[in-house]
Amino acid sequence: CWCVSEHEEVFALLKDSLRKGDATVLRQILSLQGVAGRYPCRMSWAIDQREAACLKVLVEKGALSVCPKISVETVRRLTPESTRALLKAGHLDPNSWIESVAHSKRQAGSVETDCIQPLLVVVIENSQFAVAEVLLDAGARLDVCEWKMGEARRGV
Repeated sequence: CWCVSEHEEVFALLKDSLRKGDATVLRQILSLQGVAGRYPCRMSWAIDQREAACLKVLVEKGALSVCPKISVETVRRLTPESTRALLKAGHLDPNSWIESVAHSKRQAGSVETDCIQPLLVVVIENSQFAVAEVLLDAGARLDVCEWKMGEARRGV
């Protein structure tokens, strides 16, 4: 079971290995069970750092699927049937990430923050439990969480 501090520590190790261009450490980190699919935007981190060796490791491990064409509004219209059809046709991955806006309350009012959320989180937040069940049956991960764009995109 992963707790938040472990999640953050692995995130820090990933960032550090990319910052230093250490493909060996990156490969070791991504070889840990469950780590490879937990951190969105890894590929852009490596490209930003111009680290060809790290980019090669990430390509070998497979990039995460961020679906810029699928909005939160589109996700709200998914039905279990349409989700099954999209999954079967390969147009949707149960572990896709969706760009969205998170709302948080601050003392002066509501603040919007761009974030990337796992598709499963988006459907659950929208009370689409039948769609969530389809995604879970298709292998959606439970050990991922949303990332604020600053954390996910800047990463390094």
